[in-house]
Amino acid sequence: MKKDNIRNLLLITTSALMCSSPLYGSLVIYEPFDDLDDPLTGNSTGLGLDGTWATNDNAFEVAGGLTYGSLVVSGGSAKRTADARAGASASISSSALSGTGLLDDGATLWFSVLVGADPSLGSNDRWVMSLGTGTIHSGNVGMSGSGSGIGFVINGSNGGALSATTWSGGDETLEDSTTNMLTAGETSLIVGKITWGIGGSDDTIDLFVVGTDLTLPALADSSGSAALDQSTFDTLAFAGKDQTQFDEIRFGTSYDEVVVTAIPEPSSSTFVGLTGFALLLRRRR
Repeated sequence: MKKDNIRNLLLITTSALMCSSPLYGSLVIYEPFDDLDDPLTGNSTGLGLDGTWATNDNAFEVAGGLTYGSLVVSGGSAKRTADARAGASASISSSALSGTGLLDDGATLWFSVLVGADPSLGSNDRWVMSLGTGTIHSGNVGMSGSGSGIGFVINGSNGGALSATTWSGGDETLEDSTTNMLTAGETSLIVGKITWGIGGSDDTIDLFVVGTDLTLPALADSSGSAALDQSTFDTLAFAGKDQTQFDEIRFGTSYDEVVVTAIPEPSSSTFVGLTGFALLLRRRR
C-alpha cells in the first residue's frame, strides 16, 4: 500500500510538471491584442471590454507583441505609426469593474501595461493611458466630452518622465514627474495602484516603473490624487505618436494579478530524476 501511495504521488507530480501552464489570475480586464487584423480600428477587444476598438484615424497598426522579463504575454500590440498624435479607445463591460465592486468607494484597483518608447524620444512626444469617461484628444492630452478619469502621461519634453494624471472637466492635471525615466527605444512595464476614496475623499493613484525582475518597487515613482466620480468610468483609452506601442493591458485586484509571471519549464534533470525514481519503484515491486 505504501509503495502504491508513493507511485501515485510520483505520477501526480510528474503530470503536474508536464501540464504546467502560465496562470492569468482573476483579471477583470485583459487586452493582449490577440486580434491581429491591421489596422487596430474595428478590431475585437479583449477580456472585460465591449465591442471593437475605435481610433481617431487608421494609423494605429497591430504590430508584433512586446516582451518583458518573464511576464506572460500573448498576441500583438497597438503601435502608432504616424507623426501626429492620435488616440484609441474601447468601452468597458459593466460587469468588469462596476459589476465586481472595483469602482466602489474604498476599493483598490491595480493595472499594468507594457509601453514601447519611441526610439528618438522627441520633445513633443507624449504617451497617455486613462480609465475614465472619454477618449484622449488627438492634439493634446485632454479628455473628450469634458470627461473625467485617472491614469498616466509620459512626457517626451521631460526626458520621457512618467506622471500620475487625473482628468476633470476634460482638463488634465499632471503630478510631479518621476526621476525614473523611460528609455528611448526600449520597453517599460508601468504598474498603477488606484484606491478610491471613501465619502467624497480624494481618490489616489500610485505609479511604479517595474524592472525586468518584476519586483514591485518599495516607493512609487509618481503619485496623484483628486476627488472623482469613478462610478461613471466606462472607457479605456490610450494615445501616442511616432512608433509608440501599448501592449498587455491588465486590470485586477492585486499586483500579482496584473503582473503574471511564467511558470518555469521543468529542467531535463528533473525529468531524468523522476524517471529514475519511477524505475526504482518498479524494480522494487
